[in-house]
Amino acid sequence: MTEQSEFVREQGKTSAEDAIGKKRSKPNGYAHSSSGFYFTINAWLARDLPQPDFLMGEWASTTSRGLLVSDTGLGKTNFCLALAFAMALGRDFLHWKSGRPCRVLYIDGEMSRRLMKTRLADAARRAGAAPETLFVLSRDDLPDMPPINTEEGQRFIDELIDAIGEVDFAFFDNVQALIPGDMKDEEPWQQTLPWIRDLTRRAIGQLWIHHTGHDTTRSYGTKTREWQLDTVILLEAAERPDADIAFALKFTKARERAPDNRGDFDKVTIALADDRWRFEGAALRAGKPPSPNGRKFHDALLDAIVSSPTFATAAGRALASTGWNYSAPNGSPATAILYGRYGSIADRLRDASATAPQPFRRN
Repeated sequence: MTEQSEFVREQGKTSAEDAIGKKRSKPNGYAHSSSGFYFTINAWLARDLPQPDFLMGEWASTTSRGLLVSDTGLGKTNFCLALAFAMALGRDFLHWKSGRPCRVLYIDGEMSRRLMKTRLADAARRAGAAPETLFVLSRDDLPDMPPINTEEGQRFIDELIDAIGEVDFAFFDNVQALIPGDMKDEEPWQQTLPWIRDLTRRAIGQLWIHHTGHDTTRSYGTKTREWQLDTVILLEAAERPDADIAFALKFTKARERAPDNRGDFDKVTIALADDRWRFEGAALRAGKPPSPNGRKFHDALLDAIVSSPTFATAAGRALASTGWNYSAPNGSPATAILYGRYGSIADRLRDASATAPQPFRRN
């Protein structure tokens, strides 16, 4: 039986308040009136809703809608292309963890195709790969492409998505180039918004790229553009003489921010230096605590590891192969694998790697 079929229907009521008042004691927690459905708190808490399909950090998912705002010349297209490459390849990028490889569509409405080819070559070189699941459209190849705030323009993009076969995430670079009109006027965005919501229903995440104006601390034009978005990212100039590109990135809106993922939304300084993207300023992400069963499995795995006579040798070789020369204080490379995360367990591992292995039992 569906959730809607479980609603208690109330006929003939003249107001939502009347219907809710009559239905408060219903055990299933639902009420209905001619004005719509209403959920009690207990009904909400009992709902089985899918979790987001995160693609990069816990801010970009197949159902997220975001806006990235920057002054001209800060490098937002270079940055967004690097992000798109990482998402398509399923790789971590800067301080964000990848969710999985995905299919990405990048629509550029401003740059010449010659410059776009150069930007893509640069991004591919830095990534060391050219992902087959990243699709790039330049409006310079399609000068008659209809604006996205029209039915014809939206149908054009929908047909492109159908031709690709499936898209998990789309970049729109940028609002002014793809949605013509007065950016101070709400109408062009309002004409686009129903289609934006439809993309969300179809599990196509979005990042819309936009400019600032004379005030470089906010997006240019109407503020209502941000109201139905999940994230708003602001890039601000940063001084890095050694870098080709440098800016501070901060989230001015972050609906998915929570205590266990706050590091994903930290303000960071990002730079492109020596042909590599780098960052500084993000806190280490603590992550969610493991479940009780997960902790039991983890303890059993540690017991098995330190009982192996080949553990110290294998661990040392593994660390050496990565080029990591870190060792815990007074410990072997084997100890360094788990040092600092498991506290006193690391001391036990140090002893186990230096002497004949003994059965390991946790206090």
